[in-house]
Formats: sequence, structure tokens, C-alpha cells
Amino acid sequence: MTSERPGSDAREALSGESRAMQIVRQRVRDFGPAEATVLIGGETGTGKELTARALHAASARAAGPFVAVNCAALPSELVESELFGCTRGAFTGASQTRPGLFDAARGGSLLLDEIGELPRSAQAKLLRVLESGSYRPLGAIREKQAD
Repeated sequence: MTSERPGSDAREALSGESRAMQIVRQRVRDFGPAEATVLIGGETGTGKELTARALHAASARAAGPFVAVNCAALPSELVESELFGCTRGAFTGASQTRPGLFDAARGGSLLLDEIGELPRSAQAKLLRVLESGSYRPLGAIREKQAD
């Protein structure tokens, strides 16, 4: 996981003069200012994270954190607590209340790379967050709002 506050150099990292790169840069200019969830597709090594960083830098959230996580690297038994957080005692080893990645990205942007590698149950909960904007940390009674 990485978390940082990129500047305009994130947009400049999208270099190249091919027609495909011109389209990517135009889409960053078009969608960066939009308050929307963006799905970036492509093969490994095609620059999805660079594009996400450029979108973040072009957005009103640029002053907030950029949090990137490779979902394939999350241990399956900890995915939900990593994404949504947990309360003290929610499971064996949860000795304190801990915020999740949605909390860490509050006011900024969250990149979930390789979401297809998440367990189906976590994908369903992630879909709920995307549809409703709310999630429940493990062991919590009340839902929280994602921004």
C-alpha cells in the first residue's frame, strides 16, 4: 500500500505522443474534475496506477491522500478489515479499533488494483460501497459513509 500527496508531476508522468496516450491524457482532463468513481482497465504494466495518480492530481481531491493497494497482496482472512476497518474484539487478534483503507483515503482517492483477485464475499461488499456509499467496519453496529 502506498499513500502520498502527488503534485502536478503525476499528470506529467503520462508521457508519449501516440494516439492512445493522447486519448488517456484527454480522459484525465475530462474525468479528473468529476466527482465520480472511475474504472481503469488494462493489462499489467500498462500504467493504470500512473493514470489513477494523474486523475487524482487533476481532481478537487488532489490535496488529499492518494492510497493505492494491490488487492491480490491482501491476505484473504484480513481483506475486509483492511478495506473497511474493524472494532476492538471483532475477531481474534483485533486488540484495538483500526480504520480501514476507505478511512485512510478520506478526502482523497483510493486505488484498488487487482480487485478481481478479492474473495467473492469482499467483492460483493465492495460493490455495496460503490452503489450506496456506505460500509460497516467489522464488528461495528453503525455504518460509515465513504467519500
